[in-house]
Amino acid sequence: MQWLVDQRLGAQHIMSYRLVIDPGETASHAHDGTEEALYVVEGAGNITVESITHVVAPGNAVFIPAGCEHSYESTGDDAPVMRARATTHLSSSVRWPPRSTRWRSGP
Repeated sequence: MQWLVDQRLGAQHIMSYRLVIDPGETASHAHDGTEEALYVVEGAGNITVESITHVVAPGNAVFIPAGCEHSYESTGDDAPVMRARATTHLSSSVRWPPRSTRWRSGP
């Protein structure tokens, strides 16, 4: 994750970052009190919000309501690259599921 706009630039209520999901990797988590919007720049993958899976490619966007568990999954040969915006500082609002489902690589 590469932070583009955050508290270091003086932002108090919004942040922006670039996210790359390596092929075969997934991540699942939730942000209490934080809305998030993801825009796919390159690559292909799945973004699952609660139990709804969105198949995404460049030009697609997905909105994630506050508190909803969500995950990203790379499905192609090229890593999906996303630009994201969130309404508050993510590190203070993230809620991870049990470690076994947090990050996994491979099929």
